[in-house]
Amino acid sequence: MERHKRIIQEKETQLIQSRHKNTVYGASIIVVLIIAFTTGLLYIRKARMYRLIALSYYETHHDTKPISTPNQSRQAPSLWETLQKLMSEDRLYRKKDISLEELASQLNTNRTYLSEAVHNGSGMNLRSYINSLRIKDATTILSSKDNEIPLKALSEDLGFNDLSTFYRSFQKIVGMPPSRFRQEILNI
Repeated sequence: MERHKRIIQEKETQLIQSRHKNTVYGASIIVVLIIAFTTGLLYIRKARMYRLIALSYYETHHDTKPISTPNQSRQAPSLWETLQKLMSEDRLYRKKDISLEELASQLNTNRTYLSEAVHNGSGMNLRSYINSLRIKDATTILSSKDNEIPLKALSEDLGFNDLSTFYRSFQKIVGMPPSRFRQEILNI
């Protein structure tokens, strides 16, 4: 009888342990499913956000109409306008080590006036302004369906010293990495 009670207690203990294991496994599976579901939703939201950013960036930055200012022909061009013209025609922003001093000498001014003109005209410092021109160029290149240039080569062509600087600048200005931008634009 004693032995029979002990066997029953052992079987009850085993049954309780197996129920406990099943509960733990079930709870673990539920937690994993909740995490997977949440991650999936976040991924879908992120993809949708990237698509909207790419579309809005493409629509706002690829306008072909030239911007004209009133009374432009009556006045001599300002230092800022001259710099913009120099950047757009000669594409000096693609030069790797372009400096404030070098640009100032090309524009026959000093670095203080040039720095002030860039800040007043763009609201940025020279480095940020140059990077914004580079990134605008990059978005145009990445938007082309015929162009499959590797990002490392593109960053070098645009004048960035390394790929990580290109990625950081692109992410900061556009809101997504360049590879994702290319993918989203080609899907649009």
